[in-house]
Amino acid sequence: MPPLYDLRYWGFFVLGLLSLLLLMGALLQWRHQRNLARSSERLPGTAPVPRPGVGRPDRLIRWLGVSPAMAQRLARLPGIERYERLLQQTGWPLGSAEALSGSAVLAVGTLLLATLAHMPLPLALLAALAAALALQAALLWQRNHRAAQLEQQLPDALSLVARSMQAGHAFSSALQIAAQESPAPMSEELRPVFNEIQYGESPNEALRHWAERVAGEDVRIFVIAVRIQSETGGNLAELLHQTAALIRQRQKLRGTVRVLSAEGRISALVLTLLPFGLAGLLTTLNPGFMAQLWTTLTGQRLLTLALLQMGLGVLWMWRLVRVQP
Repeated sequence: MPPLYDLRYWGFFVLGLLSLLLLMGALLQWRHQRNLARSSERLPGTAPVPRPGVGRPDRLIRWLGVSPAMAQRLARLPGIERYERLLQQTGWPLGSAEALSGSAVLAVGTLLLATLAHMPLPLALLAALAAALALQAALLWQRNHRAAQLEQQLPDALSLVARSMQAGHAFSSALQIAAQESPAPMSEELRPVFNEIQYGESPNEALRHWAERVAGEDVRIFVIAVRIQSETGGNLAELLHQTAALIRQRQKLRGTVRVLSAEGRISALVLTLLPFGLAGLLTTLNPGFMAQLWTTLTGQRLLTLALLQMGLGVLWMWRLVRVQP
């Protein structure tokens, strides 16, 4: 068995793990480009192709070999609808069966790679678990990143809708203009709303579906304002201008809170990276001393317990420094 403090050993393991991640990314990018090519062949104004959902397992079998029986079992899992909504909010062409299968493949590949590298079983299992959780963390990051982009673009889109209505356009045609003029991802979200209205759905229901598809709160403020206006009456264009101004004020307050909480977030980042950086430094300076943690049974147990407790502590710490205005 090669020494675990050998740099070539860890280089082989890291390169293999990067190869797995690049393969997963290439498969996802290929599938996304294929969907874009198919959507570009449709005539303008047609409804978008439905995303693979929980209740349609036949659409989930084309990626990573997901079988219909497996998709049906996943559809019966508790909380799968919330997970499917999270995947929809990322904007990535993924269904629940695809994402979970990808996590399983990544975990098995990492475990196999760790076994080939003669890594101790507890550390190999921990690495496989970390690889699976890394994919889920990437999904959460993408969901939050896309929600932040939508919230940043929403005031300009609302102002554009309001100006279009003041110029004489109806609400639905104003949404179409905003979808054409707004950058992604706002344009990708406004087109389905316009299509639903064109196919007979009421504006309130189309906006409610949009609010369910996105993760940001500012979109819900806009939807609630429009629904109240439809019941009470009034100038919708002026209401949209006021809603856009309100959302801009919320964003300004959110930026102020982010600046004031920067010290806590930086401290959390330092405390998260410090143990791993210190472990790498000690391994470089004194490999035999640190090797006791993974070459002995007692060291492996202590290291596994320490990593689990550290993971819980990191999650709790980042939860504390995350301030919502």
